[in-house]
Amino acid sequence: MASQVNALLTCADKPLDVLAHSQGAVAALLAAQDFAQPVRSMVLFEPACFSLARGLTAVEEHITVMGPVLADVRSDPEVDDIEYARRFFTALGAPVPPAETTEQVRALRRLRTVPAPWAVPIDAAVLARVPTLVITGGWLPLYEQTAEALKESGARHEVLEGHGHRPQDHPEANAVIRNFYASP
Repeated sequence: MASQVNALLTCADKPLDVLAHSQGAVAALLAAQDFAQPVRSMVLFEPACFSLARGLTAVEEHITVMGPVLADVRSDPEVDDIEYARRFFTALGAPVPPAETTEQVRALRRLRTVPAPWAVPIDAAVLARVPTLVITGGWLPLYEQTAEALKESGARHEVLEGHGHRPQDHPEANAVIRNFYASP
């Protein structure tokens, strides 16, 4: 996580406007907490910022399902990256990505290095300080409940249905983002 945050903070010499998806939203919020390199705004698609939504039903159900997968597989040196990915995506109820090319195998290897998003401490106060738009797809209570928790801390929430976990692919996504930047 530290390398993701560092990558965000070192990529510009002025305040950043950050767009992030899913687990990347955790790194975006951590970067926004750093006052040395200010983040000017954030657009978070289906943010996996579950530490800010602990106690909500869908979030706790997700942790119950995914927690053992992350704990068991990460502690077993006999489980390779591809098997870890298989178990991870199966527990999510998502198709397992292919592992046919070097790039695909690297992506699966990186997955194993990402901490459980509910275990990353995030200061919710950053959402009141940094203008934040959360865009969800309206398809899974896990992300809708998380978005509502972020909204309660100061974020704006928009739902773009029809593209599942990738609301950034919705034809209205760019218009929603432009409207966010145009509003005071």
